[in-house]
Formats: sequence, structure tokens, C-alpha cells
Amino acid sequence: MASYEKHAFGLYLVELKPTKSAIGICGLLKRDEFTLPDLGFAFLAQYCGQCYALEAVNLLLSVKCRNIL
Repeated sequence: MASYEKHAFGLYLVELKPTKSAIGICGLLKRDEFTLPDLGFAFLAQYCGQCYALEAVNLLLSVKCRNIL
């Protein structure tokens, strides 16, 4: 929660729309060694290679980047 309070971004839960099952996380992280936020994601093994990361990253960037860059 500290990341959201300090930077207005962090990691978000990624769910399957039909079932609301959690399948991973995706978000922006502020790392001391980078000037701009870093993109991070992780998915459960059975959901890797199915373009869920691409879909989550596209949504994240379309919403967040216009607010922080």
C-alpha cells in the first residue's frame, strides 16, 4: 500500500473476466535505480504464453502512463 500512497501506482491483481479467478499481477514499480517507473508482472504457470501479460500491460499503460509521464 505504501507504493500507492507515495507514487499513485503499484501492482494490480489480474483476473479472468468470466470467473474472476486470480491469475497474476501486473503493475508499475518505482525502483531507486531508475528515473521512470519499471513495469513488472508475474502470472501463474498455467496462464503463461496466452497473451494475458500483453493484455494487462496494454491496459495498464493506456491508463497509468498518461497520468505519470
